[in-house]
Amino acid sequence: MSSIRQGIWAAVVVAGISASSAFAALSTPHIAGSHQTPAVWDENADPMTETSTGSGIWQRSYTGLAANTRFELKVTDGTWTNSYPGPNSWFVSDAGGNMTI
Repeated sequence: MSSIRQGIWAAVVVAGISASSAFAALSTPHIAGSHQTPAVWDENADPMTETSTGSGIWQRSYTGLAANTRFELKVTDGTWTNSYPGPNSWFVSDAGGNMTI
């Protein structure tokens, strides 16, 4: 999958989540997933950064992942009290092992 398509997919996922009224409960969204090491699915380890204050657009970049590999994830509130979406989302790292969500 090209990095452009990955970026579009990630934007759609985050936009879809941010459109949810429940997502408003997340002051700082976090990413939990199978890409994390050494503790996978750590709901509080990977906070996202708002691209500009008040934009409501959040991102998180990863490097050093296995190249061209599919990983599953959820967006959390830093706990498992609120996590989205219901079924896991996923992304594929690029050939250099990088991904921005």
